[in-house]
Amino acid sequence: MYHQKLVTKNILSLFIIVLLFLSSCEKESDVDPAGASANDIAVLKSFLSEFSGESVSDVTFKNKKFTIGGDIVLSLDDARNYYAKSLTEENPGGRTQQRKWTTYLGASTISNIKLTINEGVPAEWRNATYAAIANWNASDSKVHIEEGLGGADDAGKVTVFMQALEPNAIASAEFPGTQGPPFYPQAIRINPAYNSIGYSQKVATLTHELGHIFGFMHTDVNEGALITDTPVSDPASIMNHVVGNWNGFSFYDQVAIASAYPRKLNTRKFLRYYSSANTDHFYTIHPNEMGPTGNGWVFEGGAGYIFGAQASGTVPLYRYYDAVTKDHFYTMNFGEVSWTYEGIAGYVSATATSETRPLYRYFNTATQDHFYTVNQGEVSGPQWNNEGIACYVY
Repeated sequence: MYHQKLVTKNILSLFIIVLLFLSSCEKESDVDPAGASANDIAVLKSFLSEFSGESVSDVTFKNKKFTIGGDIVLSLDDARNYYAKSLTEENPGGRTQQRKWTTYLGASTISNIKLTINEGVPAEWRNATYAAIANWNASDSKVHIEEGLGGADDAGKVTVFMQALEPNAIASAEFPGTQGPPFYPQAIRINPAYNSIGYSQKVATLTHELGHIFGFMHTDVNEGALITDTPVSDPASIMNHVVGNWNGFSFYDQVAIASAYPRKLNTRKFLRYYSSANTDHFYTIHPNEMGPTGNGWVFEGGAGYIFGAQASGTVPLYRYYDAVTKDHFYTMNFGEVSWTYEGIAGYVSATATSETRPLYRYFNTATQDHFYTVNQGEVSGPQWNNEGIACYVY
């Protein structure tokens, strides 16, 4: 759920991924029609509080459902199963290495999301939904959304509609289920009380809610499973509680999306940076090597995905640096240049396959800069020489 009010809690975890089955919010009652004891409910409340980062007082129970933080709803049966599963983990309390749950949406589901916008959705909210779809489809990940109903048995169906919500909620969404199919039909509910907010804020809201649909939880919570290579604080994240205008996915949003839904399993995004001072492009699969910015380097997105360890059908991509021209160079041919060798950048395919894309190599004769991109023709002009395909990435 995207909130209008400013949340003052510290932002302590990024993109917590939990595959839970959600519905609408309820008020609290510890009387269970199925006969669960008050002690059972108290234990489950404590567990859900610890995992979600919300206080125990923000975990309520009514009609066989728990409501967590006002917008995450979990059935009693799912809560019991989830708690039981946590007890079988080797280290159920040691969630310090990466803040995420154990599974994601399947590749066939996340790449085939069908979204329907109900007729009652106003034009500006409808257009904002299209913009949010475009934001996710442009994330260079496995995520792909199309407008359409989908078949009766298709997974990955999402419906957007208007519904009155609690006063401080602009919209709410559901997470994937922990039982049964990998993805139940999901919903995004928009509160008509916020029809007057600006278009950019609507786009940010719906981009945020789609993040929930894909399993991303609020960034600014205290516990959970931190995604690899992401920090414990990201004020720029689209998944924070606080609503704002759309300013794009933050650096660590992009890292988290690439970690959760890479274009090919076990690959890592080949991150691209540029230094205007050095007139040099730099590439790495390690987000912490450079971070969002550092010493004048500007993050420019990615150049496909490559393996961090050698996989079948891949070869090393070597990294070199010339201190004179301040140029980084990447090649499959060891010793192609007599520059400082900086190690293996990752592992790539030397030939085209149905899953790969060419990584094109350009050289700027004016600035002495090598540039690599999956978008042929991204740079042009007499100073740019097209040096062919450096390798194939995913």
